[in-house]
Amino acid sequence: MELTNAIYAAEPLQGGVRPEVQKEVLELVTLMLAPMTPHLSEELWEMLGHKNGLWTVSWPAFNPDLAKQEEVEIVVQVSGRVRGKVKVPTGAAQQDVLKLAQAETSVTAHLDGKKIVKVIYVPDKLLNIVAG
Repeated sequence: MELTNAIYAAEPLQGGVRPEVQKEVLELVTLMLAPMTPHLSEELWEMLGHKNGLWTVSWPAFNPDLAKQEEVEIVVQVSGRVRGKVKVPTGAAQQDVLKLAQAETSVTAHLDGKKIVKVIYVPDKLLNIVAG
């Protein structure tokens, strides 16, 4: 559905898209629709100019490099309670995340006048600042 929404957002498809790219995108969408709508997908596949049926084509290959997130949202807690969120590059170091968290107004309000006792950091997921 996300791919379909991205295609709709790029309408009209004729403007600024190379024909071979447009055809490949439509072929991939048709392949992914085939398990849910086999008859419609076969018709669309034929309209795209293919003589053999969809059963002769393999599923699109998964590329893990394309699925990697470049940026993640980390939940910031102060003494176990959620006080904010920060966006950081994937794999960011604890010190960098801590600096960004301390710059957030919603976090600094709960740290004013308190000493940081412990910092618990789960990479790409959570930062918990224990204040006392």
